[in-house]
Amino acid sequence: MRDKYLLWSKENKAFKTYQREEETYRLWIRPEIGDKPLKDISPFDLERIKKNMKEAGRAVRIIQMALQVIRQAFNKATLWGIYEGENPVTKIKKPKKITGASGFYPLKKHKPFYRNAEKEAGSFMKYIF
Repeated sequence: MRDKYLLWSKENKAFKTYQREEETYRLWIRPEIGDKPLKDISPFDLERIKKNMKEAGRAVRIIQMALQVIRQAFNKATLWGIYEGENPVTKIKKPKKITGASGFYPLKKHKPFYRNAEKEAGSFMKYIF
């Protein structure tokens, strides 16, 4: 299945997309599930891939992309008639980016904020700013 999906990706996707998918497969997916038959790949295997990538400091988006590649490969295998069953990617929790305030306020844009903070915190803020 790996060879079929990567060949399909190379022929049907932008070259850079194919390169990213191939690299993701080679570095992260193959070491965990590369030799397993599709029917033996479980959500636990995919959780292990997520864990390994997170421990290696990979960004959430890169982990999401690895799961996307696996999901697409299973979907294609189903479409091509070489896999019957549920896609294991549907059974795992997708990693999510932490959103919200970054805690960074450019000085020029937020001078009123700094002035108010200095008034409220007293002289302590003078040492920071």
